[in-house]
Amino acid sequence: MLFRLSTTRVLILLATFSTLASSPAAWSQDPPKKDKESKAVTKALKRVDKQLLSYNPEKARQMLEPVMADKDPRVEATMGQILVLEEAYDEGVAKLKAAAKKSDNPMISLALGDAQLAMRNRGQASSSIEQASEMATARLAADSTDAEARFALGAAQRRLKQDDDAVASLNQAKVADAGNPSIPFELGM
Repeated sequence: MLFRLSTTRVLILLATFSTLASSPAAWSQDPPKKDKESKAVTKALKRVDKQLLSYNPEKARQMLEPVMADKDPRVEATMGQILVLEEAYDEGVAKLKAAAKKSDNPMISLALGDAQLAMRNRGQASSSIEQASEMATARLAADSTDAEARFALGAAQRRLKQDDDAVASLNQAKVADAGNPSIPFELGM
């Protein structure tokens, strides 16, 4: 029996991988309170990010192990992303939900929405993506130069089918962060 993916399913998986590609990099930025633990987490997340981009969840999991006990929501969110890559969607969504409750990072809520879309939970996904949009808007109100928030807003708008707004936000993010490989991907979706 052949395994078939519908066009919609393929697009959802591509969006999920786009979020995977950009989220850990965004999470690898230290939170406002920089201490030794957050620097250790940031360093680990940068290494894990490379493994996720290489679609190597086993190696990513190994590299995340040293900081798993940390209470930083970025760690929990990254573990959720690893579980999604391993197709353990229920566990991945649970980790992402827990991380989203502890953080105001719109990329975590966006990753949660993408995971929920992959599970075909459109209602929950829409709610998570709306939350990501609201969080990004709030961060931009505080700092209009926040490239990560601008990217998150554009990606959320694209998923919410607010295409004109998404293109505008993503183009602004591209100006602020020309090196982000996920921006052209989002613009091309």
